[in-house]
Amino acid sequence: MRVGDAASSLIGPDLYREQVWGWQKRFVEALHEMGLKVRLHICGNAGPLLPMLREVPADQIDLDSMVSLREARQVLGPGRLLAGNLDPVRVLQDGTPRDVEGALDACLEEAGGAGYAVNAGCEVTRDTPPENLAVLRRFARSHRGPCA
Repeated sequence: MRVGDAASSLIGPDLYREQVWGWQKRFVEALHEMGLKVRLHICGNAGPLLPMLREVPADQIDLDSMVSLREARQVLGPGRLLAGNLDPVRVLQDGTPRDVEGALDACLEEAGGAGYAVNAGCEVTRDTPPENLAVLRRFARSHRGPCA
């Protein structure tokens, strides 16, 4: 189940810890109790929230393009599945297929070479060229891990 959070990066780490974090943890735990896998996306720069996200038991953390995958890997650890970080406008919509592939190579490297799921950093625009989306599919298929 994809859980989207459009506001937590806007309120900052103090208010996030005080007002959202505990509820978000409980929500993810309740979804796990129902047998669901949870994919959590926080729009915007969630970098300052990463230390708290380490304790939110989401199976996958989707990162907006403003968040460093390298930092997320360091803070969240090697066992967490990371996704996203690909800029949906500058790279995916406005870039060439070669730009998209280069950005995906960089994402995979920054994520530590494993435990990375191909995804845009946020919503894909309707003006995204189909050939750029095809690069995502090819890249994901050619970099499948043992669980794929």
